[in-house]
Amino acid sequence: MKSITFNPKIYLLIICAGLLVACSNDENEDSEDYYFEPVVDEILNIQVDESQTKDFTLVPFESTNLSYEFDDGLHIIIEFQEDALKQLQDFDVNISPIVDIPDIPIGFEFHFGLRFQPEGIQFNKPGKVKVELPTNVSVSKFKGFVFDGGYTGQNNLGEIWNVRMTPVTFESINGNKYAVFDVWHFSGIAGVSGENFECGHPLAAYDCSALKEIIACLIAGKESLSDEDIEEVNNALSLWLKDGIEYFEQNPQEIDEYIEAQWVISEFLCWQGIALKYNSSLQAFGELPERAGSLIGDVLIEELLNYDVECSTIGEPCDQIHNYQTRVEILFTIHELEAAGIITANPQIDINTFCDSAAHKLHYDPILDTTAAYLSYAGPINKYELRWPSDYQSNHSTILRVYAKNLHGQYVELALNEDYTIPETSGRNYSISGNTVNQKQGGSADIWIYLICPKRPIKILVR
Repeated sequence: MKSITFNPKIYLLIICAGLLVACSNDENEDSEDYYFEPVVDEILNIQVDESQTKDFTLVPFESTNLSYEFDDGLHIIIEFQEDALKQLQDFDVNISPIVDIPDIPIGFEFHFGLRFQPEGIQFNKPGKVKVELPTNVSVSKFKGFVFDGGYTGQNNLGEIWNVRMTPVTFESINGNKYAVFDVWHFSGIAGVSGENFECGHPLAAYDCSALKEIIACLIAGKESLSDEDIEEVNNALSLWLKDGIEYFEQNPQEIDEYIEAQWVISEFLCWQGIALKYNSSLQAFGELPERAGSLIGDVLIEELLNYDVECSTIGEPCDQIHNYQTRVEILFTIHELEAAGIITANPQIDINTFCDSAAHKLHYDPILDTTAAYLSYAGPINKYELRWPSDYQSNHSTILRVYAKNLHGQYVELALNEDYTIPETSGRNYSISGNTVNQKQGGSADIWIYLICPKRPIKILVR
């Protein structure tokens, strides 16, 4: 088994969660039977073709459905749900094809790969990347991998990528077969062919990513899963979760603060994601999910209630919003656990009431009032045109009204200098007094209006 170095705090949590062999509560088990060694640990020199990079934007509360085809004919479909993003901000991202992995281990044949940037973006719910399989690829030998970022090692031989096998399902679209990858964070994925290998014992999985690799190994090469396959997956999931729950039930002090509970929560949500991938509900796991939820639910709810009180004492809306964004993942987590029936204690807080002032002041999708004189929408995104009449003998003016959607889903009129600013108050053919634009002679020019929280522009082309 390769040695692994942990942060001491995280190491303590993992050890105590019973995710390592040494913490097994069953003294009758033969620990020599427990092992886990990554199928592939590190790979050098992954070759990315940045000339074929595709750009797109992930926006909070908006779903994403895209389709791309690269030069070699590789076709992909990208899907994210509207509540996938953890952070409440736009992300300009890109995806590039991986064209070769020269140092792929012996026994593997590389078929395709994709790198997402910026690395490290995390999601409340996984996105799906569907990749059309080449016609010569046999599902029976196909395996999927995820990459965790590139770094340069001490020997400076090139970028080193941490690689883990990941569960892959298959889907037929328009008569073609696609491998479906779950993407919980951005870095990279790859599809290869290779022989099968021993999968390891769930109690030897030091964290959920290792458990995920063990389960991926169990189902590798199967286009559809039988009832027996699902039962084997569920047994592995149950063993792993039960061992961790039993430790924390005996040692509740290990997660009595949110900073300590964060790791356990993320591990449990990872487990939940795998479990729901192969089951329509968590009923197959009996009382285990509810027992896990009761361990972490009180910590989450207390943290959230305390923060809601703290938020109401912050005077500046933008400061409220900054703090709101740093804790909103707790709220998403509670909703996920509630929806799954894992947390039964309801904090009576939802996204429309939590830190209520911030929910009103955080704005998305700004628009202008296009009923105003001479103003029309020009597209494609937040772009408008203010076209004065050709008669320059008389002066013209129009009042700009800015609207945007808040977290309540309402479009509301925003207040100048409270919710938005206009940095340039004069130009070659216009001047601005408050939110009134006055005509001046001259050629075309741009006016920019910026939302304050978060800062997001509207462009007006003045002619």
